[in-house]
Amino acid sequence: MTSHWVRMADDVFPPYIKTGNCSQSRCMKGLYECRARKYATRLLRRLPGRCNPVPVTGGDVTAGAGFEEAWVTEEYHVTVGCECSKRRTSGRYDDE
Repeated sequence: MTSHWVRMADDVFPPYIKTGNCSQSRCMKGLYECRARKYATRLLRRLPGRCNPVPVTGGDVTAGAGFEEAWVTEEYHVTVGCECSKRRTSGRYDDE
């Protein structure tokens, strides 16, 4: 497996995610196929044009409240490894 860093969009945190690719299509002398093992990780995505008010505590309440950016979580799938599994036959199932 080869791994590399992917640069995410500007409105996503973290800005870089490490993922990989399987470097072979077959394994175990061609008897099995090499498949990517995926993992679902969570990212934060900033909502454009959306801010949440921050409540003011103590002090001068007439100064106005501040605002913070609104974020949502999203699932992103990364390849964490490769595994050998039985080769798929094209549209045929064996009754063994």
